[in-house]
Amino acid sequence: MPRPRPGRPPTTRYARSGDVHIGYQVVGDGELTVVIVPGFVSSIEQLWDDPDCARFLMRFAKVARLVLFDKRGTGMSDRTVAELKAQTVEHRSDDIQAVLDDVGADRVVVLGISEGASIAIRFAVTYPERVAALALYGGYAVFRPNPGVLAVAAAVRDGWGTGRTLEVFGPSVAGDPAKRRWWARWERLSASPGAVVAHLDVLTRLDVTALLGLVRVPTLVLHRSGDRIVPLAAGQFLADQIPGATLRVHPGDDHLFMLGDADRLALDLLTFITATKGGRPTPRQAAALAIAVTLAGDDLVIRGPSALEVVEQALEFVARTGGRAAVQVEAPGADPDAARALACVRGAVVHAAPGEVLVTGELRGTSWGHGYVHEDRGIHAAVDGAPAVRLFAIRRAHRDGADET
Repeated sequence: MPRPRPGRPPTTRYARSGDVHIGYQVVGDGELTVVIVPGFVSSIEQLWDDPDCARFLMRFAKVARLVLFDKRGTGMSDRTVAELKAQTVEHRSDDIQAVLDDVGADRVVVLGISEGASIAIRFAVTYPERVAALALYGGYAVFRPNPGVLAVAAAVRDGWGTGRTLEVFGPSVAGDPAKRRWWARWERLSASPGAVVAHLDVLTRLDVTALLGLVRVPTLVLHRSGDRIVPLAAGQFLADQIPGATLRVHPGDDHLFMLGDADRLALDLLTFITATKGGRPTPRQAAALAIAVTLAGDDLVIRGPSALEVVEQALEFVARTGGRAAVQVEAPGADPDAARALACVRGAVVHAAPGEVLVTGELRGTSWGHGYVHEDRGIHAAVDGAPAVRLFAIRRAHRDGADET
């Protein structure tokens, strides 16, 4: 296929995610697929107008099939008012699934950038069989207000589309007139001011902290030491909480990946990706352990290849028996008699009504956006020395989705 170059982006295609059209591009034809999950707004066509960005992306297209997309409500994807109101990490991770299905990619390396790191984490936990490895750049698990984000919000009010936000996204080139013009156009093509306000509101509601311990793929965390948008502490937290994750800290205060020491950053990513290239898909292990406790007090172990399938079994169990159940997520390969899991569900099930299933906050994180409604039941202490947990009653949503929460 023709190689993209500045001013000549690859062809944009569209995948259907429900009723939403997601714009995406494919570059390269390597045997491994790398999908980039962008930050809060993006414009895949405008990316190629910057020589530094085009060169950075083409380094990956030489060794892999690179997939880029704009999240719903941004860039080349549908930007209807309804989509701006439906900005959840669950919808966005499902959009990745839709793009990969359209591309025909079964198992990929996912690179989450900035806010996209949260979405990538959720995708890796929900669809573990599709993720070979996870890379996170400038990412975070939970949004924390900081001066950089406040500066972006101020720029939206006073001058979105003028390139003003480059002062915090890419301070090393903020004085370069050509970069400023490119970035100003990127702002305008990514989202309108009203849309940006809606996206910034989404940031305040992002929290995938409960999912970090459930990531079961090789993970590389990259961060710049002086990042003005996402402080280094956020990247350190990701690396500390994701099992086996590696943290690589790069100097500089740019948030944009193609600036600063971009060559060294690319080398870290390429080394990580090529190490994944020769690996074989692992069997899809059980991602959850469910102990359903009936009204009679009997323990019933339910196991399945994913947390979602365990929830379905628990819901069917209580519907059939009139019992009640509590479900706790455990790591793949966990002992079904694990004291922590048993203590958690035995302490939780007493708060369930007949015919009801309670789940922990971890499991709520994996089941969002999959046709379920969650009702917060507060924090409750478990037994046998297990920690207190936040519980949610879970049920299937109505078909029209009217009672989704």
